[in-house]
Amino acid sequence: MFVHIGRLAVVRIYFVVYVHVYVLAGAFDRLAEPQNPQRGFEMYYFGYCTWLNPPELHRYFPEAKVVTKGYVANHKLEFHAAAGRADRGWCHLSNTGRAWGNNVLGIVVEHPDHHFEEDYDDFERCFVSVRGDDGKVYDCWTYRMSAPGSAMRPPNFYWNHIPEGMKHWGFPDEYVRSVLAMYEEAAACPRADRPNPSTVPGRSAETR
Repeated sequence: MFVHIGRLAVVRIYFVVYVHVYVLAGAFDRLAEPQNPQRGFEMYYFGYCTWLNPPELHRYFPEAKVVTKGYVANHKLEFHAAAGRADRGWCHLSNTGRAWGNNVLGIVVEHPDHHFEEDYDDFERCFVSVRGDDGKVYDCWTYRMSAPGSAMRPPNFYWNHIPEGMKHWGFPDEYVRSVLAMYEEAAACPRADRPNPSTVPGRSAETR
């Protein structure tokens, strides 16, 4: 009888030890898994123009989270009308001609991937490597003009977001002056006083 009870006790001890080891192993495995507290925020956008201004950014991307400031090398911020049109100008992220040797400053924005599907007339998506102020390099996407036409200033409401955004993020004076110089070089906007859309604009350029 004594031997039988002893063996039963040993079995129970082994069982308890096994359960504790199993539970601890599972806990360590969960700790080792990559953590993704921002689940659903799977893409990075490079904001360099009107979306530098937080109210305008969150108007289009309500869930946006700014990760860091940064820059794209060998690009230049320019202002152009769309090819074949002369009613207004837009921001354009140029990587040709005099863009070489220049940097475009901006922000890295984390956002839900469904925003990548949003289309706008006269614009296309492109991918850029952004060197962040935090020392990291980010693979971002952004919008640029699909067919930039003549150099032209944007409407006042559109332009105002740009100096406000640069001021908000504390961009260097030299860079701010270079953007202003590009703006001054461009032709005047024929509809400079057109109103800012009261709602989130649609795809059509007429709504923006």
